[in-house]
Amino acid sequence: MVNEHHGFQDVNDDDWFAPEIKAAVHHEMVQGMGNGKFAPYALVTREQASKIIANVVRKIRPEPLTSPRAFTDQTDVSYWAQEEVQELAGLYMITGYEDGSFRPMQHLSRSEAAALIFRLNKLIQVMDENRTDQVKKASAFDRHI
Repeated sequence: MVNEHHGFQDVNDDDWFAPEIKAAVHHEMVQGMGNGKFAPYALVTREQASKIIANVVRKIRPEPLTSPRAFTDQTDVSYWAQEEVQELAGLYMITGYEDGSFRPMQHLSRSEAAALIFRLNKLIQVMDENRTDQVKKASAFDRHI
């Protein structure tokens, strides 16, 4: 049975992660695996993590921040994650491997997850600083009018 709060039959309201999944779905940060499943205990691939992080970045700033960049194995990235992988690569949030590949179906390691979270936090800080600078400039401009 599909849960009416988040739409997944494999996530129960009493699961410890249910409130976060509900919020992430509500804010369009995650979509699940299809067929009413979220697969909460499945490992995350590099392309899945990229899709989620790109959704977060787009919620913070909807317009693209940079031009996309592709990997040598870009054709191996699933169609639903291609744009997001290229966008995050353009932001240098994901860098791939020394051979120029991304390895989209490989599971995200703990070190890769830590690096991705750190880079997301850094991006948010930079965007906040830019927003603050823009407000200051606008305020200074308003005083001269």
